[in-house]
Amino acid sequence: MHQALTMSAAERTRRMKRMRATVHHGNVYQWAARILGHLLHVDLPDTADVSDNSLD
Repeated sequence: MHQALTMSAAERTRRMKRMRATVHHGNVYQWAARILGHLLHVDLPDTADVSDNSLD
């Protein structure tokens, strides 16, 4: 919060332009597709060994 309140006008302008460009070039469907695409490429460790009989 402090950083936002104390940044220079030039920095605020730069950040606002970048945010507006991001919003202009995308929509919620494109953003969701990109996020889901990244999630599909995440390698998760196996949490349960199917040969483990300790759950019986």
